[in-house]
Amino acid sequence: MKKFTALLVSLLVILSCAAVFAADVVQGPRTFTEEERAAFLEAVGIEVPDEAALVPDESACPACLQGTFEESTITTSWMRTGRTRTCPDHWHYQDVEEHRLVVHEYICNVCLYGYETQETEYQWVHDHP
Repeated sequence: MKKFTALLVSLLVILSCAAVFAADVVQGPRTFTEEERAAFLEAVGIEVPDEAALVPDESACPACLQGTFEESTITTSWMRTGRTRTCPDHWHYQDVEEHRLVVHEYICNVCLYGYETQETEYQWVHDHP
């Protein structure tokens, strides 16, 4: 019974960690309240601008309303998924499927607030002559 309880507790800890990790994956910049924005700017040492002077556009950073995002992209190497298909060009050969992770990171050029998005790309490879 003690082993079962320990296993159950371990499983719950793992699931809660996975839920926290999944919640941290942001698909875009979050929306800040005015109080959060002011606290954030003060914390990073940027003078809080007068709200009347700010004219935010869609590309403006939601944290400081002054900067814009600079994008960088990181891709992993292609890896085989283990799936195969009959080659559409040569029916007696098999093609293999590969995938890679593409991470887009966006960093504000003024306050350094940032977020990232991730996507997986797939391709079929002719693994034959």
